[in-house]
Amino acid sequence: MGDHVILRFPIDDPDNPEVVDVLANVPVHWQKYLKEKAHKHKKPGRYIVSNLLYDEETEYYYPESIKRKHKKTEENSE
Repeated sequence: MGDHVILRFPIDDPDNPEVVDVLANVPVHWQKYLKEKAHKHKKPGRYIVSNLLYDEETEYYYPESIKRKHKKTEENSE
């Protein structure tokens, strides 16, 4: 299971990225979405998307039915 995070790497200080947004649902058009986020955020830098994956030991809550459905979807997409 996982979520997506949008990070901004400042041009003058790329070693200190900033979290712009955390997404549970994935937008259809990443490029358009990132452009809108950068415009709204109004700070120069590189905006990138990263996938945050969780393992079974990470604390999160999902009803068992959703967890089974998610695992089945992941298996079918491989």
